[in-house]
Amino acid sequence: MTYEKQFEHICTMLHEYDLHTGSRGADGVIANPEKWIDCTQFYPFYASAAVMLIEARAKLDAKTTPRTVSAAVGRIIRNTPKHSRIQGIFPYRDKFVVCDGYKLIRLNNDIISLPHCESDFNVDRVMDCHSTDEKIQLPSVAELKAFIAADKAKKGSRNYAPSPYCLDNFVWCNPVYLIDMIQALPGCTAYKPEHSLGAIYFTAENGDGILLPVRPAEKDEHAA
Repeated sequence: MTYEKQFEHICTMLHEYDLHTGSRGADGVIANPEKWIDCTQFYPFYASAAVMLIEARAKLDAKTTPRTVSAAVGRIIRNTPKHSRIQGIFPYRDKFVVCDGYKLIRLNNDIISLPHCESDFNVDRVMDCHSTDEKIQLPSVAELKAFIAADKAKKGSRNYAPSPYCLDNFVWCNPVYLIDMIQALPGCTAYKPEHSLGAIYFTAENGDGILLPVRPAEKDEHAA
C-alpha cells in the first residue's frame, strides 16, 4: 500500500466513524492531528488515528522533502511563541510560509507532516526588505556548529545564549538561526542588506526568506 493510499484510508475511517457514532471530530483530526494525539483518555479512536496520520504524512514528505529541510522548518515552528497566531505553516498566495519573529521562510511546496495554522499575516510587507545585489559569503553548517561549540565552551552551557556571528564583516546574526536558514533553504544565496541592521535576504530553488540581524558583538567576542 502506498503512503498516499494509507493516508486516504485513515481519512475514510475517520469520516465513517463520525457517520456511525454521530461524532464530529474527523475534520479536526485530519486538519490538525498534533492537537489530538494526547486525547487518548477521552477520544482514543481520534488519538490513535491522529498518530497514524502524522506518521503517514511524514512518509509522504520524505519522498519529496529532504529531512534536513523538514527538521529546520520544524525548529522554526517550535521557536515561535506559543501565544502567536502563526505557530505553524500557513498558505500565502501560492507559497507556504513559516515565521517565528526572527526569520521567515517562504516555501514553494508544503510540508504536510508539520503543524499548520491559518493566518492573515502580511508576508509581502515583511519580505519587502531592501537588499543590495551583492552576495554574502555564507559559512558552512559545520563552521557554524564549530563556532557555537567554541562559544559554549567559553561561556558555559548553563542558560547558554549564542554570541552574534558576523557575516562578511558587515552584518551580525544569531548563528543558530543562520543554520536554520541554510538548512531550510539548501544551496541558498544570501544578499547584503543596504545597512548593517537590515534584514538578510536568502533565495534558493525551494523558496526564499529573510533573517533579522542582531546587534554587533562586544569587542572581545569572536567574529567571522
